[in-house]
Amino acid sequence: MAAEQAQLSKREVLERESRWARPTLLSAIAIALLFILAAIIGSGDLSNADDSAQFLEDFEQVTGSQLVVSLLQAAGLALLAVPLFYLFQAAAARSGRMRTAFVGLTVAGPLFLAGAFAARWIAFDGASADFVMGVGDQAADPDTRADDLIEDQTAFGVTQGLQFAGGIGVAFGVGYTTLYAMRVGLLTRVWGAIGIALGISVLLLGTAIGVLAFIVAIGFMIGGYWPGGRPPAWEAGEAIPWPKGGPPDRDPPPEQEPGLPDGFGDRAEDTDPPAETYDPVGSPRKRKRRR
Repeated sequence: MAAEQAQLSKREVLERESRWARPTLLSAIAIALLFILAAIIGSGDLSNADDSAQFLEDFEQVTGSQLVVSLLQAAGLALLAVPLFYLFQAAAARSGRMRTAFVGLTVAGPLFLAGAFAARWIAFDGASADFVMGVGDQAADPDTRADDLIEDQTAFGVTQGLQFAGGIGVAFGVGYTTLYAMRVGLLTRVWGAIGIALGISVLLLGTAIGVLAFIVAIGFMIGGYWPGGRPPAWEAGEAIPWPKGGPPDRDPPPEQEPGLPDGFGDRAEDTDPPAETYDPVGSPRKRKRRR
């Protein structure tokens, strides 16, 4: 009964993963397309801004296009949760040691970062309008006045809070998920190490560009479009940890007969007694003649 329940559990895991593999792949493709489109639309808008004052002046002229850019980037970051959540669920289904309560970070982290991008546009839009209208201390340096106007925006404080919370959520979610995905054999050691390093980089560098590229690649792995095929743990529905010497075996070793030590198997000569051989050293000596 226990074996049947375990088999049923594996079948349910594989059915669930098969059902959501295509939507996950499409979300990964959408992430890449959204950020590419945002880069195309926003290219050149603020490239000539060398200081805060020039930035706000230029932003006021392109506030509409920058709104589109911010919404596209926010949507791409929100979709980051889909492949990350899928990978977490797949790893948790193959490991009883994962803390499933942490799955919320795979969703909350990307959503917080998406909200930070939207709030940042609101802060820049309000600060640029105030700067152009001459709000603030006119006697101060233009860059100082521009920085003060940005920091005075309520949305700027919201942006910092969301960015901080989202950065921690994404860093821990990506690092924790890829660590266990590597342990159960869903990711190779190389890709697991890359995921952990990129998760840490979100905290150290404050950017999620590397994580975005990594998750897009994982989306293609989930969808089955991976050079050389996916690791065998995906199709097995259970953990196949990586041995120290190389990749996991796709076929289990042949079963040995009970009661036989290692090294004895199917050959008959392993169990038959060895044939007698002529040994000149042990041959009987000739008797001496009696005189």
